[in-house]
Amino acid sequence: MILSRFFLIFLIIISIKSCNLGKQETKRNETNHDDIQTVTEKFFGKQTESLVDTLNGMENIDYEKRAQLIDFINDSLDYNGESYFIKEGYEYYGVEYSYNTKGKYLFVTETEIGGLGGSFEQVKLYIFDTELIKLIPNESIFINEDKPNPSFHKLVIEYLSKEEGFIHIDRDEMPKAEDPINNYGFTLFYAKNGIGLRWHKGYMAANAIGPFKIVLPYSKVKDFLTEAGKEVYK
Repeated sequence: MILSRFFLIFLIIISIKSCNLGKQETKRNETNHDDIQTVTEKFFGKQTESLVDTLNGMENIDYEKRAQLIDFINDSLDYNGESYFIKEGYEYYGVEYSYNTKGKYLFVTETEIGGLGGSFEQVKLYIFDTELIKLIPNESIFINEDKPNPSFHKLVIEYLSKEEGFIHIDRDEMPKAEDPINNYGFTLFYAKNGIGLRWHKGYMAANAIGPFKIVLPYSKVKDFLTEAGKEVYK
């Protein structure tokens, strides 16, 4: 009798422990799921910079133009200068700002990333003249950008070949000497003392390799620039 009671108590204790272990396992699983979401959001979700703070740091921007600039710039951007993250599709949209030292030109980079692991990524550059409050077209930067330029091609390949992942580039996707500049597939970005060219990841090599970014020194690239391009990047 005593043995039977002891065995019954033993079974009850085992059942309670099993139940608690099940709850702990469920809690661990939920925590892991949340952690994955958090890590993913951190991976994509760098906060959009403040346009107001950026304009406050620039020279020669008077307060009368500030409000006009903010409205004009945000209206010109695809996502209205806002940053947001969509967990269901792992999509991130963000904006970054940079500017030259005199504050005449503001460079706005808009980033769109989507898919688990960042399966696609698009980056756009907008160049704003803060004095005239207008958008400068990217295609106005290079001379004859719709025609082949062997010298420009040679310069681009020279600097691409210095990239760590160059050996992984699909040669069929590389810029070709007979292509016009506007077919090279790069996005401009601002770089100190030079012009930045950026290819989206997956454009010339596997997604895992990431984007390719090179900076062409102003001294070497200035002869390929229009007057507008020289003014913006000098």
